[in-house]
Amino acid sequence: MKYKIVLTLVLLMSFVYIFAMDVNEGIILLLSKDYAQKIFFAQDDSEISKVFSCIAYGVRYMENLAWIDKDRFYDSLKELKREELPEEIIIGLDVLETAISTSTVGALALFEESAESSVAAAIALRLYKIDWTETRDPNAGKAMLRIAETLQKKYPEAYLPYEAIFLFHSSSVFGDKSEFLRYRDIVLGMIDESDEFSAILQALIKGEYYLGLYEELLEDYRKLTDPGDETKFYAAMAEFETGSQGTAEILLKDTNLSSLPSKMASKGFEVLGKIAENEGNTDSAIYYFKRAIKFNGKNRDALVHLGFLYMNSDLEEHDTLARYYFEMSGMEDYDPEVAEALNVLRKRLVLRIIFYQVLPLIAAVVLGLILVEYIYNKEKEKNRKKKPYGSRGGFHGDKGS
Repeated sequence: MKYKIVLTLVLLMSFVYIFAMDVNEGIILLLSKDYAQKIFFAQDDSEISKVFSCIAYGVRYMENLAWIDKDRFYDSLKELKREELPEEIIIGLDVLETAISTSTVGALALFEESAESSVAAAIALRLYKIDWTETRDPNAGKAMLRIAETLQKKYPEAYLPYEAIFLFHSSSVFGDKSEFLRYRDIVLGMIDESDEFSAILQALIKGEYYLGLYEELLEDYRKLTDPGDETKFYAAMAEFETGSQGTAEILLKDTNLSSLPSKMASKGFEVLGKIAENEGNTDSAIYYFKRAIKFNGKNRDALVHLGFLYMNSDLEEHDTLARYYFEMSGMEDYDPEVAEALNVLRKRLVLRIIFYQVLPLIAAVVLGLILVEYIYNKEKEKNRKKKPYGSRGGFHGDKGS
């Protein structure tokens, strides 16, 4: 009996040892799209697993500034046996702890000064990406690209390096379209060999949208089996830009636009409004353009289109609403058509004021004066008839003569 118990314990320990997370697996998970979810799901009792769970809390805090993640990071950090950890993990933990407790700048300086560590590089890549996304600092962007290219060579099937590379080359003045296309060829050569292929392909599609590579975007979109709402949005925009309005409309109506960032949602509703307008459906166009403004009050295209729709409609208060949306757009000094439309609307307003307010007022005043004159004359005539002729200063003879 004791032998069986010992054997079972040995087998269990062997199982844990065989399937325990190692450093390389932890790095790959940290470089995945849904890194936190995957790290927590793969968590076991090994010290390396605890390390990467701690790192996941810290990185997530840097991304969303949720205090609960900060508290969990420090709680996890206290429980780690640092003396037993490899040097590259200690460096990574130091970089992340510095970012959380002091500053990102200090953390990244520590990373640049430290010995080579793939763990620290994966953390630094996420920190540089946050910095680049928020500030568009050229130094942050170039550092992000450098680390991403290094990690892509070591982990050619990992998501984050590709996302960073596509982000830099599609949204930076220092970007290189030829480099973007070179990495696109690398990704397309993977074709489902990587668990992250779909996520990498969606990062590629996003970059193609911002570079205006609509034909390539649609070609790559067709390789996806389950695209997310954001990717469907990019495909819809590409279809619209290449003249396929019907397909764009179908894609947009199949997309939960409200779940997207506000400017993207606004653009989606704006395009639906343009499609409805082109089809002559004024009511739907007005509805979609108003939805676009709800998500982004500075959407000038939607404001201008609403102005023209109301101006050319017979809806109640159409001129007032048209003038309101044109003025809200702020395009009077930049768009001659808007300036001309406002000029016409203001003339209409002046004429309306003249015909419906000024002229009736003038007519009322004139009629009032005529009525007063008439009453005055009637009273005067009435009083004249009541007084005898010559009752005062008349010629009835001089009594004193």
